[in-house]
Amino acid sequence: MLDEPGFDPIDMMQMRLLLQLPPHQRVRLMLEARELAVGLIRGRLRQCHPDLSGSELGLKVVEETLRGERTFPRPLPVSRYPADTGSERQRGAGVWPGYGRDI
Repeated sequence: MLDEPGFDPIDMMQMRLLLQLPPHQRVRLMLEARELAVGLIRGRLRQCHPDLSGSELGLKVVEETLRGERTFPRPLPVSRYPADTGSERQRGAGVWPGYGRDI
């Protein structure tokens, strides 16, 4: 059980597979994921506020997404990454070309 909210560890295999896709396919996947997230937010807000009109609900969705943009995730402690032995970092895996930082 997690004691604080956060993100799941990065799936390095999935990142490697995504990097093999052409840029337009990666963008399409990102937009589809965003559409799913906005739909889930809209559905939750519709359940909480069934009396709102479509435009009022749209404003609530915008408020929620803007609030999320102002929230910065805190990094998880290293102990939450039991599979990461550090050997991949030593070999240079998981670094965006030209940026020199972990993905």
